[in-house]
Amino acid sequence: MTGFSAGISAIRFGYGLGPQTAPYFRPDDLISELDRAAAVPPLFPLEGVQGRRDALIDFASREKAARAERRAVGTGGAEDDAIKVLRREVQKRFRRDSVLRVTQAVLSPYAFHERLASFWINHFTVSASKSPVMRLLVPLYEAEAIRPHLAGSFRDLLISASLHPAMVIFLDQAKSVGPGSRRGKRQGGEAANENFAREVMELHTLGAGSGYSQADVQALALMLTGVTLAPTTTETVFNPRVAEPGSFAILGQRYGREGSLDDARTILSVLADDPRTARHVSSRLAIHFIGDQPPHDLVEKMALRWRETHGDLSSVYAVMLEHPAAWTASAGKTKMPLDYVVSSLKAFGFNRAQLLNTDDADDPDGESDMMADAGARAGAARGLGQLSVETLDALGQPLWRASNAAGFDDGSGYWGGPGQLAQRIAFARRIIARGGKSLDPRDFLQATLDEVARADTIAVVNQAPNREAGLLATLVSPEFNRR
Repeated sequence: MTGFSAGISAIRFGYGLGPQTAPYFRPDDLISELDRAAAVPPLFPLEGVQGRRDALIDFASREKAARAERRAVGTGGAEDDAIKVLRREVQKRFRRDSVLRVTQAVLSPYAFHERLASFWINHFTVSASKSPVMRLLVPLYEAEAIRPHLAGSFRDLLISASLHPAMVIFLDQAKSVGPGSRRGKRQGGEAANENFAREVMELHTLGAGSGYSQADVQALALMLTGVTLAPTTTETVFNPRVAEPGSFAILGQRYGREGSLDDARTILSVLADDPRTARHVSSRLAIHFIGDQPPHDLVEKMALRWRETHGDLSSVYAVMLEHPAAWTASAGKTKMPLDYVVSSLKAFGFNRAQLLNTDDADDPDGESDMMADAGARAGAARGLGQLSVETLDALGQPLWRASNAAGFDDGSGYWGGPGQLAQRIAFARRIIARGGKSLDPRDFLQATLDEVARADTIAVVNQAPNREAGLLATLVSPEFNRR
């Protein structure tokens, strides 16, 4: 590895530079932060992991009761009102979770961990737009299925994400019934849903065009029948009444059925260890962090380390961070909207109170801040955090609401149009008004772009007619919008 730069490290592998950004001095620093970060619970979901699980049980119970009443008395009564109230409560929780998600990214001292969390939640996309219960589930999904496995094995991450109820609902797995199962034989016309199997192979593991067939997808779909949800707890369970019996030929191997969730864990483990998965996911990591056309030898080295370590993700990240392409001064990627919004807020050093518009927190750097209680979180629907969430909607990357299973587009060209620039300028003006009154634009430029600042940008900032124009010149500059 040559050419390591603390500035490039913060901009390319974190959310940029700011007054509270702790510099790293070698790639190992980024890897070593991952275990420390995993030990700190994220700010979301609003009630914490167990509190959100309790809320899901309460939601299922209240919704079931309201629907039963509506069937009994017809529509238009108090039961319809009960459902509307319940859904408004869910939407309110989701808005607060969204603000807390942005706040987490801005305030966490573990920026590489935050960037990885955003990468993997996009790789294993689910959408809160699917249904009201998904608005409760998706923040929980990121907190308990994605974040704890960012530095571990891909196998564990794949199984955790695939068998989480958020994924089961999003890919309609709960509707999948084996035609030869007890329910399938009794009702007739039932079929295994292929959505889950296809997305696991195409998006999450092997990659499109990697050599699997439609017969493999169909066999995997049959093998995964039985994976469904418990109606009262919304937990993922195995239901033998809808599971297709027999054995299944997938990718040239035949698999029997044990009659539990272990059937799914077995085949997911095989897919995780496949060399095609190593190459596909390594490529996606390199495209996200290095550039739209990453060096071929980088991807091959990452895939080789993957195979040597059976998908140990920290080892794969280390190969990426040791490659010279990681430290070239020319920025390789246009920031996605979340990157831009978070790095802008980070550049001003906004604290917790400013982001949440509460008076309860003035310790934005400490790990204790990451563990604030639910009462303190209740004011999260106001302030710069809410402005940021609305801006992400306008920029086309609404939090936790990708429009399809492929997630948000990762290509630079997708996020570089005139509409993006206009929205980014509008957002920059608003946060300058909130945090730029005492800043010298020349100092701001140096503090946020360091050695990546171009001569043209330095000249524009130095010649700016006023403070606002100078600060805006940095936030809309090409190098601030790239990483």
